[in-house]
Amino acid sequence: MDSLLMKPKKEPMPGFIYIFRNFLNNNLIKVGLSKDPIARKKQLHTTGTELPMTIYHVWHVNNMRLAEQAAHDILRGHRVNNRREFFEIAPLPHFNEFERTNYDVTSEFLYTLTGLIEDGWDYLEIQYREASPKELHDIHYQAK
Repeated sequence: MDSLLMKPKKEPMPGFIYIFRNFLNNNLIKVGLSKDPIARKKQLHTTGTELPMTIYHVWHVNNMRLAEQAAHDILRGHRVNNRREFFEIAPLPHFNEFERTNYDVTSEFLYTLTGLIEDGWDYLEIQYREASPKELHDIHYQAK
């Protein structure tokens, strides 16, 4: 996160940081930003994934660009492709095949990763809170 401390500060833009989880691959997540995570999930299915991803976690943050950069920096050793926002929960060579494919095990690892992301935001003094399903629903249908 040292690189984040040296970048020029942009005007903070509130929004959402999401973690979507791949329905078929327990070990794959997408971490990104959006003003409307439900619309983003639908858009992603039409452009980048074979099946819809599930919403695993969404935070409302006061600075979504900085929060996303920090989350990606924290997960840099988990990134699948440097040009995409997909990450493995349990990357090779650090995890065995059972740990990489078992839903319960990857869920425990993912819970730990969300805590590390929040720790990074605390360090950078990014304000965040868990977004409720009702809030996401209201945002999505107000935009239409």
